[in-house]
Amino acid sequence: MTTDTNKKRSPKKWQSFKEQVATLESRGMIFEDKANAEYVLSQVNYYRLSGYWYSFRIMLSNNSRSDNFITGTTFDDVLNIYLFDKQLRLLCLRALENIEMSVRTNIAHTLGRISPNAHLNTDNFDQRFIKSENRYWSYDTWLIRYQEQIKKAKKSPFIEHHLNHYQYLPIWVGIEVLDFGSITTLYTGLRGKQQQQIAKLYGINNAKVFASWLKSLNYIRNICAHHGRLWNVNIDIIAQIDRSVPVLHQLDNKRIYFYLKMIQHLMTVISPNSNWETELNKLLSQFPVPKNKAIALTGLGVIK
Repeated sequence: MTTDTNKKRSPKKWQSFKEQVATLESRGMIFEDKANAEYVLSQVNYYRLSGYWYSFRIMLSNNSRSDNFITGTTFDDVLNIYLFDKQLRLLCLRALENIEMSVRTNIAHTLGRISPNAHLNTDNFDQRFIKSENRYWSYDTWLIRYQEQIKKAKKSPFIEHHLNHYQYLPIWVGIEVLDFGSITTLYTGLRGKQQQQIAKLYGINNAKVFASWLKSLNYIRNICAHHGRLWNVNIDIIAQIDRSVPVLHQLDNKRIYFYLKMIQHLMTVISPNSNWETELNKLLSQFPVPKNKAIALTGLGVIK
């Protein structure tokens, strides 16, 4: 099927940073310091910032947005929510590193109890995972990815040592080369008994729920790692709700606040003395509400 390019519009013309400011000003945005705004736009792409000023655009009767801004919208309002979102991403990344390291360790410990090479024996996995022809979820696909990541890490001292002296990498070594996505896939492919053992370590009664948590957290980690936006977006890979975590019951699992509370639950289990929850609450208390009230903390999914 071919696309008729004649029906597509040409891209908008290139604009200097000064022209970008002028365009925004013509649509009603207020600038207290145009030179500083031009500098910001020279460091942060116009279209990256456009995701943050979207909520400041006037809502139309058909639920679309006008190009024009709500009265009183300032460039500083947009910059403030951008900086808030940046701090939120950094806070999430710090917690997600702890969660990833913990899950990685417990998967290796659980499989290693079976045998050092349990990850290379298909008897240790759900047979649906073994027989799956889905290129995103199958043992064969996971194994190829595992071997690729070993190859990339072969010069790491601990990988090189084991490759030179042993027939294969034991699971507690091999798992260290895996990214979060591969770790998540490995967990979802385990037999139910092993999944359940691991899930219960995190206060989750349902192993399938915990699998959905890992998928969502991997998705969020990728947003954060690629400097994506958490503010006012729907999470596309949604997690299921476990009855054993009541704090999540009234929250929208398509909004980031649900996942912040999920992360908080996991951090409480993994690192009881962590100040992560305190830092989260402090950041949320500093949410930059603009004078024109165009946005509010509810954009994160926070319930008033």
